[in-house]
Amino acid sequence: MQSYPEIIHKTPKEINCEIDELIKNIRKSSTTGIHIGCGNTIIPELINCDRFNIAADINLDAINLSIFPGSSVDLIENHHIIEHLSFEQANIALREWSRVLKPAGYLITTCPDIDRITLLWSQYKGSASDTEFSDYILKMIFGSQENEGMFHKSGYNISILSKMLIDFGFTVDFSFSPYPDRTTPSLIVIARKKEGNLFKNDSYNNQTVYTNEYFINKRMSGYITSYKKFKDRIVQKVDEQKQDGSIAVYGSGDLCEIIISALKDFDIRAIVDSNTQKCSTSFCGLPVIPLAEIGSYDIKNIIIASVAHKRDIYEILSRELKENNITIIPPNF
Repeated sequence: MQSYPEIIHKTPKEINCEIDELIKNIRKSSTTGIHIGCGNTIIPELINCDRFNIAADINLDAINLSIFPGSSVDLIENHHIIEHLSFEQANIALREWSRVLKPAGYLITTCPDIDRITLLWSQYKGSASDTEFSDYILKMIFGSQENEGMFHKSGYNISILSKMLIDFGFTVDFSFSPYPDRTTPSLIVIARKKEGNLFKNDSYNNQTVYTNEYFINKRMSGYITSYKKFKDRIVQKVDEQKQDGSIAVYGSGDLCEIIISALKDFDIRAIVDSNTQKCSTSFCGLPVIPLAEIGSYDIKNIIIASVAHKRDIYEILSRELKENNITIIPPNF
């Protein structure tokens, strides 16, 4: 059983920090946890699900978790997703979320706090000088609406959401507003599925039971595969552009480290860097030198290891090395 924050005689910031720690602990104790409507926020410890974002571990609708067997999930987190469902869809979602949760499993919900938002609206409505802010308040209520997934179809305060959860077989353990710390006033409700609250369709014969570890391993495998492909592209592009002879890399950062790893069979002799504090040190076993010393290493090719400043660096190298017959290779990998 988790220990919930005491909210008396504490600032909202202190309470928010304790809630953050509480959620971290719940995640650690969960073998299988789902993050519904993840958007661009990938929680590494959970199975991230989203209908619209291809970066999610699984693309699925919040109201249809049929790939998960009944009573197979320890934790469901949904952050600012329930307001994007109509009230009817929210009812379907809560029944579905209850189905897949194990008895005593956690449901963590955050969403806009309609009480606090309407209070803001009552303060600013009709004020010509605050038109921009009034528009923003309206978007807090109705959504930003720039695409299908950004419309708000329902609204909640703590009491409305808590009653809905209780009606669908949850016990409400904790609630607080404002949480999290964001521009839109928001609330959090942490509930648990009641013991013995099972649905008739909870039995799924021969159905895969997904776990956090499965998707963590899957993501890791994807990262490794992407890393290998990236290194292969570096080798290919450098091979296509370089002239015979040794190589230097410009910029001693993360990309430089990847380039050196990819070109382990090439003759790389030095790292060039404009930061004088790094010069006369070593990076990945290679000397870091200023551009003025490049002639001492018989360099024939220099690879730019900076994406953000590649154009500026290319101009500097073109100007400084125009008499040296050195091939400049941009990071177009």
